[in-house]
Amino acid sequence: MIYPHHHKTIERLRARYRADPEVLALLIFGSAARGEAGEESDVDCYLVVTDAGYHRREIA
Repeated sequence: MIYPHHHKTIERLRARYRADPEVLALLIFGSAARGEAGEESDVDCYLVVTDAGYHRREIA
């Protein structure tokens, strides 16, 4: 089961990074991705970026 607030969080992440050309993928993993999250669980994610995107974010 995915709780509405988890779904909202994932959608907000997608909207934030969808148009960023340095972002190659947003990967959701963990209990939320498996449908095993509890109401208080967090949403685990990886942001896969280009080399340039990595270095720009590393400095920030």
